[in-house]
Amino acid sequence: MGEPFAISFGDNVTAILLRAPAITLEELTAGLTEASAQLERELKEPAGPTPSAHGALRQSIGALPVSLSGTVVSAGVGTASLYAVPVELGTRPHMPPIAPILDWVEEMIKEGKIKVEDGRGDKGKKKASAEAAALSIAEKIRWKIAHHGTAGAHMFSKVFLAQERQVRRILEGAVAKAVARIRAGDGT
Repeated sequence: MGEPFAISFGDNVTAILLRAPAITLEELTAGLTEASAQLERELKEPAGPTPSAHGALRQSIGALPVSLSGTVVSAGVGTASLYAVPVELGTRPHMPPIAPILDWVEEMIKEGKIKVEDGRGDKGKKKASAEAAALSIAEKIRWKIAHHGTAGAHMFSKVFLAQERQVRRILEGAVAKAVARIRAGDGT
């Protein structure tokens, strides 16, 4: 999800970094780990951009391990959740299953984010009335998705855009530490 983030350095810095790949890798790993952890925190923030009824999507987000492929060192934040991509990017019109929508509506009713009239009379009728109201709301949402699709939440891209400067500072700081160690003759 999203475009990779890259920082380019001048030839002189690149040459210094290539002289001591172990130091460079050590410092970049520390910087990427810090940057990924920061992005993960922002994505999991309860008031953040990740939509949540039960918190499952938010809790599934995690920092990915730092990896090395040739001269590219990378890391990131992601999730194995099957519905993360449709939540991030949105969907075209389609007929979704009613059960997850109904679960979501019921959770929103419990939290007081959706109000329903609970009817009058005995408790059994009130419960049946509330269940019927939840099903009616879920069916309306389902119809709208079938005809209009869903808008994406763009939580990953929003967080990255908001944190891009800080991520850049962290990674530039990691490179500066590596260059300083190399220039100081650190042989580790």
